[in-house]
Amino acid sequence: MSDFDDLFTTEPTSPAGVPNERGGAATDPSDEPVAGDDAHPPTRWDRRMLAALGAAIVILVIAAAVVVHRNQQRTPAAGPHTISAADTASQTTTTPTSSTTSTTVRAATPVWPLTAQGRPTTLGPEPTPPAQVGGARPGVYVWTDYHGWHIWIVNGGGISGLHGAVVSDALIERATPAGRDQTTVHTTNNVIQFTLPAQVPVAGIDFNPGFYSKVLRFKLDGPNGPYAVNEVMTGGFSVPASNLPLIIEKARL
Repeated sequence: MSDFDDLFTTEPTSPAGVPNERGGAATDPSDEPVAGDDAHPPTRWDRRMLAALGAAIVILVIAAAVVVHRNQQRTPAAGPHTISAADTASQTTTTPTSSTTSTTVRAATPVWPLTAQGRPTTLGPEPTPPAQVGGARPGVYVWTDYHGWHIWIVNGGGISGLHGAVVSDALIERATPAGRDQTTVHTTNNVIQFTLPAQVPVAGIDFNPGFYSKVLRFKLDGPNGPYAVNEVMTGGFSVPASNLPLIIEKARL
């Protein structure tokens, strides 16, 4: 007999000293017949089923508690997260290199000012030589383009020939006459000296100061000394020089 059988087979006893109506031994009031119990009195089998059902419920409750406890161990609890050294190392090694370069600010490459860039429209399109230029306003023209730097003169009015020099902060790579005339050019290290004749309508020199040049200083003299600022023009829009001697310097845009 099981422990559950012992619990249900123990005979109930009446309180001490309470006789029954027939004068016999004392009985428990629960032994009295109750309406409705005579048809289906509880049996030992019913009591075993109740005990088994109770044990099954207890087992299910314990199993559910174990499952919940394991799930809580696997799922991190919500709350502040402390970053460990291992987490930091993992984040550092998996960071894409492109993110670093996309946030790196690099200085712009210095370029010659926009006011000095482009061939003056009055001198015709590239590659019109000096001998074929006509109708241009007299003056001294200075500009830079893909072919290098240029100093041309259009004689007429108060413009009559040019004696000049260019000083660069880097070695001069080349300097040549722009046309077939009496133009003379001499280069020594970072200095160009030249003469443009007054006997032709248009004359000039073309030169390249080198890639690393950042500053150019121009001396532009006529027969009576330096030309006026309104007679010296720069760039494709022929902007008059702001001061003389003319100094053109690269800048970061």
